[in-house]
Amino acid sequence: MQKNILAILSFMLLVGSTNVSLAKDDAWTPLKKVCIIAGVTSIATMGKYTSDMNKEYSKTNKKADLKMRTAKVIGAASLLLGTDLLTGDTSNTYKNLAKITAFGIASVAVTDTVANIVREIPGVGGLLTDPVDENGKEVKDLGAAARVLLLYVPVAALAVSAVSSSS
Repeated sequence: MQKNILAILSFMLLVGSTNVSLAKDDAWTPLKKVCIIAGVTSIATMGKYTSDMNKEYSKTNKKADLKMRTAKVIGAASLLLGTDLLTGDTSNTYKNLAKITAFGIASVAVTDTVANIVREIPGVGGLLTDPVDENGKEVKDLGAAARVLLLYVPVAALAVSAVSSSS
């Protein structure tokens, strides 16, 4: 998987550098060239950072925490923004960034704290939670995914409408 990601990033770096070097002066301003280089750099930097973080967490048997989730949301946003800059398609960048932000917010619903609160709600508590192991930790399955989606859908709709109305 990491080799595939590395190959994709290498290809994107090649495309980006080719776009910069073959650009006509009238179509590509220096600012646009800088933005493309910044996009490529952000993709490579966040890819390396999150990959190193995955290795560190695996070695120490550490569970995903707020630091990892935040890094991955920022990484996904930089990947999206960098890709948009490389391809020149910025028509939906703000909407896509709003969706990534909404997903970052909704990922809080996966935590055991939220599961313990939801578990106590009559009727839907069992539907939106998963079994608990002997250590008191929820064994993540469809209940956790349902909580994320239940939070993501309205937050994403609100974020996208806010971005659309401001543009």
